[in-house]
This record gives sequence, C-alpha cells and structure tokens, in this order.
Amino acid sequence: MKKPAVFLLSILTSLTLLTGCGTSASSSSSSSSSASASSAVDISAIKTIGDIEANRTGDTYQRAAYDNKYVYVFELNGTTYRATAPLSQEQFDEIMDIDILADDHEEKTNALIADIPIEKMENLSERIPSQEELNKYVGKTGGDLLSQEWTSSGYNLETMEFFMEDDTFRYVVTFEGSLKADDSFDEYEAIRPLIIKEIRYDGIGSNAA
Repeated sequence: MKKPAVFLLSILTSLTLLTGCGTSASSSSSSSSSASASSAVDISAIKTIGDIEANRTGDTYQRAAYDNKYVYVFELNGTTYRATAPLSQEQFDEIMDIDILADDHEEKTNALIADIPIEKMENLSERIPSQEELNKYVGKTGGDLLSQEWTSSGYNLETMEFFMEDDTFRYVVTFEGSLKADDSFDEYEAIRPLIIKEIRYDGIGSNAA
C-alpha cells in the first residue's frame, strides 16, 4: 500500500491519538463562510478540489497528496465523503516545494490544487455499520480484529477500552479481563487472546492516508 508523501491537513474530532505514519502534518479550522455557502449545494455539484474547499462543512476533514493522486475527506451537509483526484508528477513536485511551515502554505497549496477534477467520489457515511452489525463481534477475540487488519491508536487499561480502526472507521472496543502496561507492553499481542465485551462506532477513521 502506497503511503502519502505529504499529509497536508487533518482534523479528526474526538480522536484520542493520531499517528502520521512518518509524514508531516498541520491543522486548520473550517471556514464559517464555507459552511454557510454550502447549505444548498448538492454533492453532484462538486467537480473539483476547489469546489470542496469552497463548500465543505463541519470540522472533520483530511487531505493528502500522493505522487499520483490527491485525496480529500470532507463533510457536506452532515455526510462524509472521500474524493480522489489525479495528481501529475509536476503538480506533486510543486506541492512538495511549498514550505509547510510558511504562513501562506495552505493558501499556496489551495491555489495549486483548486482546478484538479475529481475522478472518484465515495459516500463514507452510508458505509457506517449499525450497532447490530458491530454486536456480531462480541464474544470474538482481539486476534479476530487483527486478522482483518484492524489497527489500534490508543487505549485505556482502567476501562479496558481500545481505540481501533478498520480500513474506514474508528471504534471503541472494550475487552474482558485486565491488563497492566510496562516498558515492553505490546497492545497488539496483549489483546490478541482477549474476548470482546463491547464495541461501538466512534467516527470516521484516517481515510486520506
């Protein structure tokens, strides 16, 4: 799986721990003008990356540039989408040349990507599993989740809650039993034999990376 060469923006509300997979990151808040302007905008009207930037709503969004594509996860009128757009090597190099610490980094990046046409739009909200679906995991083990390539981004051993992701969403998984952490604690190996007591949906995961 190809990793993003530069992770431009990420705001994930209620995320306990965010790891960048060896990428650089910066954060910004949503524009109130964008929120008000998009109240009547339909997703079918979003044709370019610039359209997303002008019309997205909410405080949750992620953007990542790869050497062959640009990925933008955003909200529009309460629904979360993932847009993918082709990125040429020249465009990628221009993005990489922008100083990520400069005050005008975001402004320059937006100018470069504004006209890139979107080639794929996915509705992530419609994929959110129901609690009934999640309850099917109760009684299974942490190893069952790991075998499906779920990952952990943090934990609370007092409550035995682990904050985990599949390939799209975040969850709070509560295990039976108890654990103690030391310097050699490996959360993946620790939960592998444990029985799942409860699991609940906790939001959109890291879908741009």
